[in-house]
Amino acid sequence: MRTRPWIVPQGVRAAARGFPAHSPYVRRFWTAAIGPSAVADLLRLMAAAETSSPISLPRRLPVLLALGLIGRIDDTLLVPDQVPVLPDHLIRRLPARLRRSHSAWARAAGRFDDAA
Repeated sequence: MRTRPWIVPQGVRAAARGFPAHSPYVRRFWTAAIGPSAVADLLRLMAAAETSSPISLPRRLPVLLALGLIGRIDDTLLVPDQVPVLPDHLIRRLPARLRRSHSAWARAAGRFDDAA
C-alpha cells in the first residue's frame, strides 16, 4: 500500500457562475459526466478548502485538473467555491434523457441563457 501525501487546498472565488457543492445539479449532471469518484473527490476538496483542513491527495486529481474544475500553482491546489455548468462537450456525452433534463434544469435555474 502506498500512502498519499496530505494537502491543504486553497479556496478561490469561482471565475464564472456555477452551483454550490451541495446542489442537486452537481450530483446529477457532473456525476453522470465524470463519474462518482471524481465528483466525490471534488466535493471533498471543496469542503477542505472551505475549512482549510488537510486531506489526502485525491486519486482523481488528474481528471479534475484536466477539466479545469480545480487549478494548481506549484504545490497548491486552487479549489473554486462553486462548480461550473457542464461544458458543451460533456453535455453532448450525456444520455438523451439527461441532456433534455439538463437543458430545462439549467434554464429554470437561470445559470445560462442558451442551454445545450
